[in-house]
Amino acid sequence: MIFLEDIVVEFDGVKTFRAVDTVSLQIKRGEVFGIVGASGAGKSTLLRTINLLERPTSGRVVVDGDDITGFSGEALRKARLKIGMIFQHFNLVRNKTVFQNIALAMKIARRSESEITARVTELLTLVGLQDKRDSYPAQLSGGQKQRVGIARALANRQQILLCDEPTSALDLETTRSILDLLKSINLKFGITVVIISHEMDVVKSVCDRVAVMNQGKVVELDDVYNIFSAPVHAVTRDMIKYTLNFDLPEELFKKHTGMLMKVIYRGDKAVEPVLSEAARFFNVNINILHGKIEYIGGKPIGIFVVDVAGGEFEVTKSISYIAANTAHTEVLHVN
Repeated sequence: MIFLEDIVVEFDGVKTFRAVDTVSLQIKRGEVFGIVGASGAGKSTLLRTINLLERPTSGRVVVDGDDITGFSGEALRKARLKIGMIFQHFNLVRNKTVFQNIALAMKIARRSESEITARVTELLTLVGLQDKRDSYPAQLSGGQKQRVGIARALANRQQILLCDEPTSALDLETTRSILDLLKSINLKFGITVVIISHEMDVVKSVCDRVAVMNQGKVVELDDVYNIFSAPVHAVTRDMIKYTLNFDLPEELFKKHTGMLMKVIYRGDKAVEPVLSEAARFFNVNINILHGKIEYIGGKPIGIFVVDVAGGEFEVTKSISYIAANTAHTEVLHVN
């Protein structure tokens, strides 16, 4: 659906700055694809090359089989009709109503008045804003403004939806509702959705695959489940660590009585009683100090910090058993 080949974007100044550095990505039709990274990683710049709001310095942009890299004028306008975009700060026209904001995209595309009325009415129902048809942006909450932005981005029956930090200006509850809406639109209409975010929780909850960017490069690309359960690059591991928040207080390292270790489960093992079996088989005490099991894409991943105490031989055997029956173990501290 979307193929980015060796994309480079450079900005000239006192010194040339390379915001995107030789990135190649293939985004499948109908998937929700995430691009994550810290501020300045190049993710928003890369997103904007897909509809040529940012022209690449070099490389190719292929959308639905068409190489649009050199498009301009009418050819570019037609190509962009397939691609909707929603923004972090909504970008609504303040002196137009909700209906008029959504209709604006269709007017630009020269749709008939009857088609505009029917389509906007349909979209207001889709995003749950039927009662806000004649309201102005100043009368809406942040979540409602973003719902207008989503409706506007879909007005011309776009096949692709580009989302540039769509929830970063929203509270947690509203973020959840907007992500649920985007996922339901993806499932209902098969629209390809590309989401930019600096928050791993966003891609974890809604994306199928994710690319991690750092200093203009894609440093890791995989299914969301694999990214969270077995991250490879240090940047990815750091981002996940902050999301999972498994830092332990210093006092805990002093108080535990045996071997403090982190245990990561993947797949079916996440719901099997590996720890209780190890305690029973090898006569050790296993105390869970921190942990949880959550589901990503319907598959479980479990992460626990445990204290294993007992005789030296028994502890060694129990840890070997745990390591053999889980995805990853890491000794954090030994008393």
